[in-house]
Amino acid sequence: MLDVKTRPPYSVSSKGRLIGHTDLGAADPTMGVRMGDLHTTEAYLDIAPLIWKLSKLTSEHGMARRDSPEWQSLALLRSEYEQLDIQIKDVGGVLIEPVSVEITDFEELCTGAADGHPLIQVFTFDGLIYARLFEED
Repeated sequence: MLDVKTRPPYSVSSKGRLIGHTDLGAADPTMGVRMGDLHTTEAYLDIAPLIWKLSKLTSEHGMARRDSPEWQSLALLRSEYEQLDIQIKDVGGVLIEPVSVEITDFEELCTGAADGHPLIQVFTFDGLIYARLFEED
């Protein structure tokens, strides 16, 4: 667990439970995307199996045809993911309201990969919204 003095400025929660922190240090303003490592808390482990399944299936079948069994499985997992209600708040506790928050993680990362941190991406898809959300960065 990160020391409060050194933790990244954004907190990430699922259904009101803190699952980690991130600095969203990588940016692509033209695409309206911020991303960074998610430094997880123990509560993340409660949702990790769903994230692992979704990440694996997306990497294997993300471009599957809509009428395929793979796409149907992916749609079911996406629906479950949406129920996690992933939210991001800035250091002042203000809710960041992007279009989409995506966490990508693979079970293999938890067993000795180089950095072992899931990737979190925040999508706004709008330059004005992006500037308003991240104007101080």
